[in-house]
Amino acid sequence: MEILHQLVKDKPAPTKKYSIGSIGTVGNIGDISDNATVTIDQSTTYNQNDLVAIKDLINEIQSQTADLEHRLSQEKIADLETSIRSIQAQLDLHKPDNSILSKTLRSLRSILEGAAANVLGSSSS
Repeated sequence: MEILHQLVKDKPAPTKKYSIGSIGTVGNIGDISDNATVTIDQSTTYNQNDLVAIKDLINEIQSQTADLEHRLSQEKIADLETSIRSIQAQLDLHKPDNSILSKTLRSLRSILEGAAANVLGSSSS
């Protein structure tokens, strides 16, 4: 019995690795015990059409910046401008880093969702 206890004690925690080809909902993974480790790797690959659409989106956001300045705090405006510069820098590269683009686009989405919430909150008052 002592040997079994020692084997269980020294055994590393079980791991499961899921590779996801596109961003989406993983769904129910099921019951995971306290000593389990779950690693989820997501990757996104942007093609040339995606990059053109992202550039168009950034241009549209920039054309609306004056309106956004009335709806966001100075900190959020600074975050917005930083995200835009980061995306533009990636778009200027021969081979943009997809992970940086994805992360920055998610940040940009969050900022714009905050602006939309401010608009909806002020219009319902």
